[in-house]
Amino acid sequence: MWPWQAKRTNQAALRFYIEDTFALKAGGTVLAGRLESGHIQVGDTVFYHNPQGAFVFSCVIKAIEIPPPFHTPAQHPKFLRADNKLVYCALMILEHQKLEFEIGGWLSEKKEPV
Repeated sequence: MWPWQAKRTNQAALRFYIEDTFALKAGGTVLAGRLESGHIQVGDTVFYHNPQGAFVFSCVIKAIEIPPPFHTPAQHPKFLRADNKLVYCALMILEHQKLEFEIGGWLSEKKEPV
């Protein structure tokens, strides 16, 4: 394992704020928002919290995209880290539909509010 692949114990907890949602024709949802802290990678199981902070359900990240104008052309990384700055991106979730998410909600790595 390379040093940058090791999980740091002092790393900030994952916090992805949802700013918009989009339905996929084939089913599933794309969440647009900002990764404020922590890291996320394709295949991670994350926990959705509504805007009031209550845990609602878990879901799996199927794809990550950093869209233009934040990066041209769009990138599709397998791993993304906040590194003390906001990172705007889109996350694909296949097992839940758009109406199950609320703008202002967030994803975290724990069921308990962060």
